[in-house]
Amino acid sequence: MFNELNEINLDTYEPRLKRVFFPEQELIKRPAQLLQKHGFLPKEPGPVDIERFAEEICDFSYSTTLPEDLDGVTRFSLIGLPAVAVADRLTQDCAARPYLHFTIAHECGHVAFHNECFRLAYQEAQKNQQPYLLADSFACRNISH
Repeated sequence: MFNELNEINLDTYEPRLKRVFFPEQELIKRPAQLLQKHGFLPKEPGPVDIERFAEEICDFSYSTTLPEDLDGVTRFSLIGLPAVAVADRLTQDCAARPYLHFTIAHECGHVAFHNECFRLAYQEAQKNQQPYLLADSFACRNISH
């Protein structure tokens, strides 16, 4: 595998799927639109109940089985809501509460920006009957950070 990667000419390499780049304004606008759509956009700058918001936009849960080095994971979906799991251990320490909220918001960001890309990649693969695109969409399905 590494030998194959070393043989790729990065100057001429073209990915099978186009990467999606969001302009800076879209990075600001999309989360605000999603918060507004689900009734969570505050009238004035202030806190958002990120746990309730996550429950609204995805199949949200706390997990006791995530590895120690993994705080959250997003699993994209072709049908229905994507799933987000956040490590239960983050709920145990009150001092970690801001990090817990950050992790939930981070995973919600994957939902907001990548689930539709996953669906489009899968549809493109199906339409063109290209197995490597199916593999790419499968890889995209299990994004974790």
